[in-house]
Amino acid sequence: MDPVAAGEVLDDAAGQLARRLDALTAAPPRLEASRYGPGLADRAAQLVELVNRAHRVRLSHTQRLRDGVQVARETVRSVQGTDAVSAASLGTGQSTGEGSRS
Repeated sequence: MDPVAAGEVLDDAAGQLARRLDALTAAPPRLEASRYGPGLADRAAQLVELVNRAHRVRLSHTQRLRDGVQVARETVRSVQGTDAVSAASLGTGQSTGEGSRS
């Protein structure tokens, strides 16, 4: 795995998800049951609830994706840090991590 390339991909994904969340939050459904008239009030109320529920699911799903990408970004950063420590250790011949013997 190339941590730098992976980090770039994840940064891009995080940006896309942030923009998607902003768009979803800024534009909730604006459907009103009253637009369908009194004859369809029951069905219209069900439709409005269904549309609102779908919007909440989209928001929740996008938030979970964002959280997953954030965890992946942190993992990649950890790998980058470990790679740097390992490279430094190999370069000097000294162990710097846990389990080092003095």
